[in-house]
Amino acid sequence: MKKFISNVLLRPYYRFRGGFFLIRREDLLLLLSAKNKFDLRILGGTSHETELINKAVATINGEKCDAFLDIGANIGLYSLHIATRTKIPQIWAFEPV
Repeated sequence: MKKFISNVLLRPYYRFRGGFFLIRREDLLLLLSAKNKFDLRILGGTSHETELINKAVATINGEKCDAFLDIGANIGLYSLHIATRTKIPQIWAFEPV
């Protein structure tokens, strides 16, 4: 099992049965479903979101921020990037119902 996990972590993506993908995006490891429309957007790697995330990271790193609120977070993609690429002490992600 240890060899399997290390093999998966070295690849940019790994496909599982049932349409699931384990992908590496920058410094994140995400388990996504090809049957979910939001996951498909992440699998497609839309440049619009990458650009917005990079701007948010640059702004947070350039300013003294105490918290990050991700309202309408869905799966929390922005929060995950902010958590791994900045030193912001508090992050809250909300998805209103």
